[in-house]
Amino acid sequence: MAAECIEAADGLHVNEDHLIVEAVDPATGEPVPDGTPGELVFTTVTKQALPLIR
Repeated sequence: MAAECIEAADGLHVNEDHLIVEAVDPATGEPVPDGTPGELVFTTVTKQALPLIR
């Protein structure tokens, strides 16, 4: 889902062409505002054989 950038080496990077990444409230599933802690969820948009849909 994510990989560390060799050049920057400052954390994981997500390929935004293939995934929708959202932080949501774990109790409600609703998106939280920027800067608010939440549960990180991924939805694939390009995987054809076994899509991951939340």
